[in-house]
Amino acid sequence: MTSSLSSLSVPRIADVPRTSFDSERQKSLVGIFVGQASKDVVDANIMHLGFEKFTFVVFNYDGTDLREMSWFDHVVIVSARRQMKWWFIKRFASPPILASYDYLFVVDGDCDLTTMNGTAFVEDMKRREITIGQPAHGEGSFQPRYPFLVQENRPIGARGRLLNFIESGPLVAFSRDVWQCVWDLLQPDLTSGYGYDLVWADACGRGRAAVLYDHTIVHINQKSASRRPNFVGRAVGEAIEFFRRIAPSGLRPSTPKPTA
Repeated sequence: MTSSLSSLSVPRIADVPRTSFDSERQKSLVGIFVGQASKDVVDANIMHLGFEKFTFVVFNYDGTDLREMSWFDHVVIVSARRQMKWWFIKRFASPPILASYDYLFVVDGDCDLTTMNGTAFVEDMKRREITIGQPAHGEGSFQPRYPFLVQENRPIGARGRLLNFIESGPLVAFSRDVWQCVWDLLQPDLTSGYGYDLVWADACGRGRAAVLYDHTIVHINQKSASRRPNFVGRAVGEAIEFFRRIAPSGLRPSTPKPTA
C-alpha cells in the first residue's frame, strides 16, 4: 500500500455523521499486538475479556508461533514481521470493518488489562457518550507523562475526566461514530504513532474524549518497538512530518490537559 505524501483528507468534527448505537450490535473489536515477549500477557487479556462481547484481531509482529494458544481458532491473526502498531491498524481496521462493532480497542502487548472489566468499561463509554477513551493507569503501572491519566491522581469524587488528549497506548478505545475521522488521520507511511494522540481528540472527539477513572490497566512497559535502532529519532521525525501534513487543514497538536 502506498500513500500520497502531498494530500491529506481530514474530516472536521461537523462532517462526521452521528450514528446511534444499535441494540443488535453489541460487540467491540479488539486489535491486540503480540510478540514472543508478550505472549503470556496477551493470552491472559484475551481470556479475561472473553468472546461474548469482544471479537479479536491479533497482530503478530515477530512471527511468534501461536498455535498452542487455546484461542487460536477463535481469533483473526494477521502476521507481518517488524511492522508497527499503526501500520496494522490502518490496513486491517478500516471503517467498513468497524461498522459491525460499537467500539475499537487498540491494545499494546505490554498492557495488562486483567484489572479492568471490559464490558463495564464499554457501558461507561456508552452511558457518558465518550467517543475516544482510555482507562486510567492503576497501581503498579508504568507512570505516564501526564498525571491526570493516573487513577490515584483523580479529583475527589471524579469518575472520569474530559481531556484534549488520549494516549495512543497502552489502551485506547474509539467509538464507531468517530473512527472514520481518526482512520483518515492515520498515515500509511507514518507508523510509529508519534503525534496522533496530540491531534485526534480535538480533530475527531467532539469534546467527548476522556479518561475513565473507575477502570484501570497496568502498563508493563516492555517497549518492544522503541528498543529498535534509531526508533526515537525516526518517530520524532514522523511526528514533525505528520504535523506538517495536517497544517493545511487547520489542525495542530494540542498541549495535553483536562478540558472539564
